[in-house]
Amino acid sequence: MRVLVVEDDEGIAAGLQAHLQLQGDAVDVAASVAAAWSALRAEHFDIVLLDLGLPDGDGHQVLQRLRSAPLGALPDPATPVLIMTARVEVAARIAALDRGADDYVTKPFDADELAAR
Repeated sequence: MRVLVVEDDEGIAAGLQAHLQLQGDAVDVAASVAAAWSALRAEHFDIVLLDLGLPDGDGHQVLQRLRSAPLGALPDPATPVLIMTARVEVAARIAALDRGADDYVTKPFDADELAAR
């Protein structure tokens, strides 16, 4: 599986990348909204693991752009998106799911649980 990890915390990103690679996944890491969008436009990903708090914007921007992309080109608007964030409020979870997220986990999370999702 090809995974895009969008996470600005280098420790979390490196840990996820190592864990997923040990399971045989190909993993790219983007640390900003701009880098995430650039990666999504260049490659097909089977899933996006998306942090919301990014240095150049909010992860919701990536999610909204992805979901509104035209069919048949990159990025694929049907790409599953799992939100991983420190935002624990129910309203934040509902907002992300309403915007098209497929799943939502709060930090800190267990890497095995995240991989299972």
